[in-house]
Amino acid sequence: MKTNTMKLNYLMMAAMSLALCDCKGSVEPDFKTDVKVSIKDGNDTPVEGAEVKLLFSHYDQAKNVTHLLTTDTTGTVRESEKVVTSLLVNVEKPGYYPLRYERALIRMDVDWKKIREFELPLIMRQIKQPIPLHAKKFSAIIPDYDKPVGFDFEAGDWVAPHGKGKSPDMLLDFERMLVGYRGELKYEDMAKDLESIHSDNPRKKETYFKGMEKLYGKMDRSDYRQTININAGKWDGKLSVTFPNPQEGIADAKKDYCHYSKLTLPHEAYPEGYSKDLHIKTDNHTPKNTPPDPAYFVRTRVTLDDKGEIASANYTKITSPIHFDPRGRIEFTYVFNPTPNDRNLEFDTSKNKFADLKFEERVVNP
Repeated sequence: MKTNTMKLNYLMMAAMSLALCDCKGSVEPDFKTDVKVSIKDGNDTPVEGAEVKLLFSHYDQAKNVTHLLTTDTTGTVRESEKVVTSLLVNVEKPGYYPLRYERALIRMDVDWKKIREFELPLIMRQIKQPIPLHAKKFSAIIPDYDKPVGFDFEAGDWVAPHGKGKSPDMLLDFERMLVGYRGELKYEDMAKDLESIHSDNPRKKETYFKGMEKLYGKMDRSDYRQTININAGKWDGKLSVTFPNPQEGIADAKKDYCHYSKLTLPHEAYPEGYSKDLHIKTDNHTPKNTPPDPAYFVRTRVTLDDKGEIASANYTKITSPIHFDPRGRIEFTYVFNPTPNDRNLEFDTSKNKFADLKFEERVVNP
């Protein structure tokens, strides 16, 4: 057994070495990569005097090289160094939100020539006016399908009767369809296997159902249909997001989303550009070639004046993709401003208006 394991490890290491070699048989490039990092604020103004740390990584960490630089009047730093695996950029300046950007160079670009020069434009947003807001990582069991379910940003919960919410800021309509089982498995065979496992151990069966219900809600325990469908089922799903009042809506904010910044979105919600609905298709059985939209602004609680113009509205930012699992869960992170007509969504992370959040519900970024 030991000999076989050693042989397997040797073969794996050999395969990795081959994968890392270029056509000349070298495991490292024989040149330095010229890196240019340009820092601007949200108004397209160069950020001078920012401290930039460039870490050029190697497979052997002892060979890693770090350069400490300061941006010039154009907000730029330049450096040349040999890099094998990735480039890590950390940027800090008093009065600004820090940046952390990592780019895997070699793993993404097999041809060494592609990484002789690398330009990286980054946005560094100022710390302006952080304020107390409602911020929460929401992860929950979907309470109903094929009918709109209201969600209340201020309560951080579904609207009654499904939760403690009172005002439906968004209406979420979940649809799903079971289209088969992974690996062409059959329900009857899977049910027979579970019955065999649990027949002599009722406690194990109880634990099995409790674990499933914690994630996906109450199950019919008379058979294994629901649990098998969730565990082995292939599901297609669609989420429709709509709003109860005119001129409420949602705006895709991916053009302004900076994943490398502590403040991923602009300080304020968009004044215009809101769509009345959003439709997301998903499934749990096909590779996802394109990532979901990362962030949104939402305008809700709209009241109109006599001319049909917006007299009052509240604003929210959703700072993560809306993950809809058609098997029965939804997750997203949001920040809500309860003050009407205030578009400021720069969250003071030390002053969350939600009290007693669970650890996994806390929002740590502004």
